[in-house]
Amino acid sequence: TRNIKGGMDRQSFFVITYDSNGKELDSKKIGETQKFNGQFPVITFFTIDTNNNRWVASVQTKSTTTGKPTSSKVEGTCM
Repeated sequence: TRNIKGGMDRQSFFVITYDSNGKELDSKKIGETQKFNGQFPVITFFTIDTNNNRWVASVQTKSTTTGKPTSSKVEGTCM
């Protein structure tokens, strides 16, 4: 999703799970990237791996203002 408010352009990334009929079952936010005045104060990189009916997103977020990276994992079930 993309949200622009007060000069901040924010893009959020989700993994969305659907059933076999196309009905949304679950939604998990895995990351966010922000742009402000042409600069990127928050950048998110991620990879998604699947194994049978499970998925794992390995997420690394970097603050360009502090230079400090953070890492996390988000997991879910595939249908």
